[in-house]
Amino acid sequence: MIAVELAARLQDRVASLLLSATPFIDDENRRTAAERKPVAHVDPRPDGSHLVELWNRRRGFYEEGQEAALNRFIVDALTVLDRVEEGHVAVRNYGMDRRLPQITARTLAVCAPGDHYSLPALEKFAAALGCQTRVLSGGHVPLPEQLPGEFAKVVLDWAAAA
Repeated sequence: MIAVELAARLQDRVASLLLSATPFIDDENRRTAAERKPVAHVDPRPDGSHLVELWNRRRGFYEEGQEAALNRFIVDALTVLDRVEEGHVAVRNYGMDRRLPQITARTLAVCAPGDHYSLPALEKFAAALGCQTRVLSGGHVPLPEQLPGEFAKVVLDWAAAA
């Protein structure tokens, strides 16, 4: 969202924009996102069961063998447990649909087939921004971490074509 806002605000200073796992936020998305259960918020409990709950809520974003990445997410989430959902709320409230028409930079939107936030609206996103899109062979939201070689190749090929 920060990259989208910078590209919209500083058109003459942003020549290229590559977005990974960036959801399309419009009124419909804001409404449905507000109805969804928070993905990273858990209430701490004395028996520590909130740790397993947080692990299980995020487990679906990572494939088997990617537990180290999930561990890093859990550590990050626990350091701000009382406000871990603030980022999701900020994204949901951002007026992206009104900012995309301001972007003039050459743009590529990349996401994964398992990204159930970004993938369903990828065509809508591309139409609103007039950008190219790529869906990689696997992965979820943490795509660069899950498929670093494939992700890097997409980025380098796209940059070389400029």
